[in-house]
Amino acid sequence: MPGGGQPDPTAYRSVGGRLRAATDRGTVLDDPSDAELLGLLEDIDAGEGSCLIVERLDDRSGQTYVQVLRTERDPGWEVEHRAGSPERHFHTAVGDIESAHHLVAGWALDHPDWLDSVRWTRVEFNP
Repeated sequence: MPGGGQPDPTAYRSVGGRLRAATDRGTVLDDPSDAELLGLLEDIDAGEGSCLIVERLDDRSGQTYVQVLRTERDPGWEVEHRAGSPERHFHTAVGDIESAHHLVAGWALDHPDWLDSVRWTRVEFNP
């Protein structure tokens, strides 16, 4: 484990399966395309909500997803991905919509370089 005992986020790739994208404003898309994911993020960037969650519907645990939150704080976009359990939940922050889209669409559509393009930190949950 790199980084002083931290799990390697690149070891937890979530691959394939049906998808559902949902915003906090109630927009829901099944199996969204790259362009549709960008459109949802553009809506958020324009002030129409603040959060997008894309989940894998074939995961019965409901714990395999990527989520993004648009905040007023720098750098502006909080992105997390989870691969089935709290031990495999990672976070990063990026400064622009293009980077957020790269991560969300990369996760959802299995692009090869999304996971290695930023530094991920494991999210610690209190028992």
